[in-house]
Amino acid sequence: MSVIRGSVLGAWSLLSLRRFRNGEFYRYPMGEGASGRLIYDDGGLMCAFLMSPEWVAGTAAQSWSTFLAYSGAWDVEGTTVSHRLDACSISDLIGHTLERYISFTAEGHLMLTTDGHVTADGVKSHDELIWVRAAA
Repeated sequence: MSVIRGSVLGAWSLLSLRRFRNGEFYRYPMGEGASGRLIYDDGGLMCAFLMSPEWVAGTAAQSWSTFLAYSGAWDVEGTTVSHRLDACSISDLIGHTLERYISFTAEGHLMLTTDGHVTADGVKSHDELIWVRAAA
């Protein structure tokens, strides 16, 4: 088992989800204070749940920007973790692989960065998710 794979095993709680455009902070795509859980098990299965504060309060419209859940197989190669989705609240993503780039903050929190993509208006965009070890 790689050192990085061993470092991400277990359960994590979302600390922040931020979107960047052209390398600059742009916004909180699920609102400031979004919550979530990310679990990686030793057998190669994972699941992720992300919720906006409005979802938790029960006042959000049901959409990808207020709630996202997915699960599937996972693996690490170098500093990239791949999530091969077998279930997802966005049905178009089922069967797809999502790649995240792994790093750790100075505090030891897990930072996952999405692959940058160019938006329809020509701006390079990516998301940064900071996770802290979940308490039981």
